[in-house]
Amino acid sequence: MKIKSSLFDEIEFDQKDIIVLEQGLIGMPDLKRFVVMDFADEALFHWLQSVEQPDIGFVVSEPTIFDEKYSLAIPVEVKEFLKIDREDDVVVMTIVSIKNQGETITGNLLGPIVVNATKRIGCQLVIETDEYSTTTPLRRVDNVEVTEESRVGCTA
Repeated sequence: MKIKSSLFDEIEFDQKDIIVLEQGLIGMPDLKRFVVMDFADEALFHWLQSVEQPDIGFVVSEPTIFDEKYSLAIPVEVKEFLKIDREDDVVVMTIVSIKNQGETITGNLLGPIVVNATKRIGCQLVIETDEYSTTTPLRRVDNVEVTEESRVGCTA
């Protein structure tokens, strides 16, 4: 499949690469189909590209680059909804905001996107806690290993 976006021009991906967020994203319930693209092989940041609206996409990352102790207890009903049988199937992404030409990078740890990478379905959760923030600053990251298990998308 191919879509044309204003940022990446033409994006090519396989149907099997699509992640379906049946409930959409918060504030964008009509956007349900996405692909995750890697900026580079060892990238800590990825691009969550809408298939329905090619000019809409988000920088995403693993939450631990913002808080190394980040922990998410996925509610039973979410596990059932996403058909999660094994913890290894779960990939958690946080939406990243980049401001001031890259000087300020924050992650929304209160609104993680949880994906069953095997079944290619996911949802965005809303976490109610004082422990995390919607604007958690990027921490210094040295020698972080990007594993094959953390990849859910295709390469741009």
